[in-house]
Amino acid sequence: MLSGGMIRHKWKSAQGRLHQRSASKENRAEGVRLEIELASASWEELERAIEAAPREEIQIDWEESWTLFLKPASQGISENRLLVAHPEEGRWVATCVLSLDSWERLQQNLRNGEVEFHRLGGLHFLSNLEMVWKKD
Repeated sequence: MLSGGMIRHKWKSAQGRLHQRSASKENRAEGVRLEIELASASWEELERAIEAAPREEIQIDWEESWTLFLKPASQGISENRLLVAHPEEGRWVATCVLSLDSWERLQQNLRNGEVEFHRLGGLHFLSNLEMVWKKD
């Protein structure tokens, strides 16, 4: 069961660049690779949001095309779920549900200025999203 926290932080447009391409099969994600370069101010805001409400969901909207949901899983979930959906033309939705251990590693990696989500922990076999965040 996934955590049922409310959306604590919602950005209408984070400052940065988003690059989308086909994912490699190397990381078991055979769907979309998403590379996000966040401006320093947005990166720091994201760090603060995760530290201030460590069990809450975060939503990031990128212009008109992408929405990203990021949240920690409930206790007992050990694999990360990185899923992307394409509900309609021109719209993409990514959901990242991270185990509690991976959520802690996410916080550590944010402090270092780069997060490669496939390196945070094991991926659920249905995951179809490969994602990398970098501080610009």
